[in-house]
Amino acid sequence: MRCCAFASGTFDPIEEIGLIADKHGIPFHVDCCLGSVLVPLLEEAGYPTPPLDFRVKGVTQISADTHKFGFTPKGSSVVMYRNKELRHYQYFVQSSWVGGIYASPSAAGSRPGALVAGTWAAMMHMGRDGYVAAVKRIMTAAKKIEAGVARIPGLALQGKPDASVVCFNTNEEGLSIYDVAECMSKRHWSLNAVQLPPGAHICVTYANAPSADQFLEDLAESVEEVRSAPPGTFNKGIGAIYGTAAQLPDRSIIDTVAKAFLDVVYLTEM
Repeated sequence: MRCCAFASGTFDPIEEIGLIADKHGIPFHVDCCLGSVLVPLLEEAGYPTPPLDFRVKGVTQISADTHKFGFTPKGSSVVMYRNKELRHYQYFVQSSWVGGIYASPSAAGSRPGALVAGTWAAMMHMGRDGYVAAVKRIMTAAKKIEAGVARIPGLALQGKPDASVVCFNTNEEGLSIYDVAECMSKRHWSLNAVQLPPGAHICVTYANAPSADQFLEDLAESVEEVRSAPPGTFNKGIGAIYGTAAQLPDRSIIDTVAKAFLDVVYLTEM
């Protein structure tokens, strides 16, 4: 379950599911990768949040991407376990290897030490107070954007964001959210397009938080640009891709095309 869903920034009902998992003895993994260091400190930063971690009976492991709101080098994601017995299932041990006894904390044996050192240095530099201050800065901007999006004619929030992700769609016939996102890219904003249902979201970060007012201004202008554009203006880009995909009756075709794309990526000969 997620405690900051990619599309909407919402939390799954961790407490309720944890009780079910505990009752039936089922391991319960909480995906806090996008939430990273931000979600655990929301309460301390002044944003009431339900328990989402090991305080919830039934939660057995939690993953987090420290390179996101932890500001560490990318590739330093972590997984935490309720106890060391559970962690043992992650280990790979081969005691009969001809080269001796081989033991690794995971299936991947070799890993760059620079990532670990860089992560440690970043977290020591920020400290708890530094992270709480960052959460306050990010959430202040996220709440401003959330309120601002709701006031733009033609747009509607998609879900009620619990953290730093604000997702929205259009509520006006003929106004494509993907075309709006395309217009935003011309204004140097990179929005994530989501589907099923269609939408676009911004993940507020420490870097873009000071630009919340500019974001809302650009978003309102982009909506008006799409609304007043002649028919056929937006027939390429993400609007065309997602619009076409949404109309396909057999979505397995998309899987096939995606695999073909990855095959091309791995080509070693032209």
